[in-house]
Amino acid sequence: MSPYNFVPEVRSELELPPRVEIHSATSVCSQKVRLVFAELDLGFESVVLNLQRGDQFEPGYLALNPETVVPTLVEGGRVTTQSNTIMHTHCELRRWSDPSLVSRTFPHRGAG
Repeated sequence: MSPYNFVPEVRSELELPPRVEIHSATSVCSQKVRLVFAELDLGFESVVLNLQRGDQFEPGYLALNPETVVPTLVEGGRVTTQSNTIMHTHCELRRWSDPSLVSRTFPHRGAG
């Protein structure tokens, strides 16, 4: 029995920690999300999948992420599965806070 059978329960908003990142230690996409979270000083609960063992194919994880990729972010009942989307969203949400990883002024934000 897999230790990841908790995933259906995690989907309940009442039981959900503020931010759960399900990832693999060997995934570059997972690593870059964790680096951005560390730079932005965002806390999260970490759940590690063993991709070599096939944890991503467990029914509980498939219910969250049918694409079977990592990372998967569960936040406030919402599931996000693309690392670039996860990073961009959190960088934009914290654009005016300190620390910020994106420019606060329009000319430096890819205009042109």
